[in-house]
Amino acid sequence: MRSEIIRKCVHCFGCVAAVAAAWLPLWLVVSGSAAVVLLYLAGEARRMRGRTLPPITTVTELCSRREESRRPALGPVALAFGFVGAFVVFTPEIARAAFVISCIADSVAALVGQRIGRHAIPFSRKKTCEGSVGGFVCALPFGLVCTGPWRALAATAAVAVAEMLPLGDLDNLLLPFVAGCVLTLPLG
Repeated sequence: MRSEIIRKCVHCFGCVAAVAAAWLPLWLVVSGSAAVVLLYLAGEARRMRGRTLPPITTVTELCSRREESRRPALGPVALAFGFVGAFVVFTPEIARAAFVISCIADSVAALVGQRIGRHAIPFSRKKTCEGSVGGFVCALPFGLVCTGPWRALAATAAVAVAEMLPLGDLDNLLLPFVAGCVLTLPLG
């Protein structure tokens, strides 16, 4: 559980990039994200060869799941592509809201589901109803800060439903797009 908490804290740190995108030029945020991804991939390549690239390898080892000990952890790469893709496809305001909602919902759903989840979602053995509800409840206030109440409610609900799908790390790529598409709807 400790490594999952650290992993999800790092995951939520992506919200910092979304907030920074409100004040910095988009090219700088995207370039910075690309640099972080390249540094991360270099760290993962070294880790796969039994070497380190501090502090990248240290953080990765703290956050890695068992199945990632022998293969590269690609969740952060999917998260970065989801972030950059959202800013390419949507307006900056929608991209920021979509990314924040999806990061918070995904992180909290995983932690709540692992800690108190008892009711498995039938088509996704590792996901629980408690996790999905927890992600929704915690992401909604962030959505309300980013956008109007109906849009926040709809986007957060859509992300909670999409997060239930057994996508593995690809949810980091999909969730910002689900939220962004809903946020573009003409809701009150």
